Amino acid sequence: VESLKQQVYSNPALGEVAFLFANAGMSRAASGSVIEPSMEDWERTFAVNVYGVVHCLKSFVPAMQAQRTDCAVVTTSSYAGLLNASPGGFGSDVCYTASKHAVTIITEALAHELRLQPRNQVSVHCLFPAGVKTNFLRNSEAAMFQGVDEGPERARREEGIAKSRNVPLITRKGLTPDELVQVLYDGMKEGKFYIRAYDHENNFDVLGAVIMERVLSVRPPSAVSSRPETSSSSGSRSPWSTRSALAAKRQHHHHSKL
Repeated sequence: VESLKQQVYSNPALGEVAFLFANAGMSRAASGSVIEPSMEDWERTFAVNVYGVVHCLKSFVPAMQAQRTDCAVVTTSSYAGLLNASPGGFGSDVCYTASKHAVTIITEALAHELRLQPRNQVSVHCLFPAGVKTNFLRNSEAAMFQGVDEGPERARREEGIAKSRNVPLITRKGLTPDELVQVLYDGMKEGKFYIRAYDHENNFDVLGAVIMERVLSVRPPSAVSSRPETSSSSGSRSPWSTRSALAAKRQHHHHSKL
């Protein structure tokens, strides 16, 4: 990631970074159990889902701050990053669920940290998709069986997938990638930190929706409060509410901004 940052900032054709999207994610285990997943499952999931995000933030955010231009950072958590791994919550893969909770907390901390800094122009947002119509589940299932021969371990993983009935349903009724991008774009324009990308009626069961709304309702507002008056923005207004980096990227595409 550090090498990528160097390539970006050393290339005059790219200019500055208006939008950083830490979106990589994977799921490897097929169980809501803490004990059953192997240490390799735990380590691989956290390496991609958590440390991947941290590497992006540590490499790019200081450089984006130094630009002194309005720009934005988005991390992808998940609705699993607010619920639990029980049948009443996410219902599958405690490794994935725990990693997405970590992403939520890291992003909240970053938003709070930057908003306390004078003249900060980097807005931070956390995206919470439910199901999205991509190949994520198919790729995750392939990863679950990679290097696993016929036997008890393979049978256990197959059983775990069979128990995770809600997950394929959520994906089938989920948003398309284009719809997800529109939700993200609208949320960023409105200056939202928690950007929820799901449909209450179609995306997942009513219980899951109710739990998620209640979790968000008690999230401490101070974690995502506006920046102090010493900010370069007027008052406590978020720079993202006045200039969307996504909009700027589209409008000034010919300037080759990344």
